[in-house]
Amino acid sequence: MYIKRAIEDSVIRVSGTFSVLLVASPRQVEKKTMLKHLADEGCSYVSLGNPDIRNMAKNDPALFMQRFTPPVLFDEIQYAPEILPYIKISVDTSGKKGDFLANRFAGIPYNKAAFHNFMIIIAAHNANLLYMKNWQEKLG
Repeated sequence: MYIKRAIEDSVIRVSGTFSVLLVASPRQVEKKTMLKHLADEGCSYVSLGNPDIRNMAKNDPALFMQRFTPPVLFDEIQYAPEILPYIKISVDTSGKKGDFLANRFAGIPYNKAAFHNFMIIIAAHNANLLYMKNWQEKLG
């Protein structure tokens, strides 16, 4: 059973306004579950946690991006920063809103400039409060 997350309205609003949405938060707070639930039908799911897929993205990011055309949900995007310039090219070319959804573990350092240029970051740093609110609403 899916439980609505407190941050969902913000995610929907941002993904309808911007081309790329990155959700960054601690591990095991159901980022992927929420994004998959909210993604449009036909949105591809790509796990960069898979070593074979990750290697493809890192070794030939241009070909990788041709294989996975928008809309796309990239899980664990921090493992393949090489695709970021190609996401920017796609966004600059299409201008469509909500083309790319991504999530990353907030505890891993990353190049802020690369993400800042074209991604809106929603950071749920206090995941316990986020889920406490959800469960309190669910339990009444």
